[in-house]
Amino acid sequence: MPIRTPLDFWYPMTPTSRLEDGRQQVSFRPPGEMLSGERLHQWIGARTMVNRKGTDFHRMERQIVFLRALIAQGFDFRLVLKEPDLVRITGEDPLPLLARVTAGWRMQVHDWVDDAVIDGKMVLIPRKPKPWWWRKWRKLRDRLKSART
Repeated sequence: MPIRTPLDFWYPMTPTSRLEDGRQQVSFRPPGEMLSGERLHQWIGARTMVNRKGTDFHRMERQIVFLRALIAQGFDFRLVLKEPDLVRITGEDPLPLLARVTAGWRMQVHDWVDDAVIDGKMVLIPRKPKPWWWRKWRKLRDRLKSART
């Protein structure tokens, strides 16, 4: 995995344990690491950064890096999807869409959301968009600032 900056996380003592039951510090250092087994699980699953600056969005970005690496290597996801103990599919069959995924696909995290508590549960809700004129106003303001200098 390519690693741009040093990353330090709190991680459970085992992959199936809770963080509250005991933790260990795991670190990832640039420029990259070969990951397998528990170390791979730490990369895609760690949530809490030691410095408290991490979010689930940061974790999703690391998961995207992992998926891109698998796709670039030609990993055959169909083998995993055929294993009933590893996969649970609900709703519409995703396999035809997943079969079209290639290394050229663009993946991104949609983080234009706000935290909320609904029925006692922490959830993410879509952030309200700025008014239509907001972007035009910012461009005008930036042009005026640069004209002054």
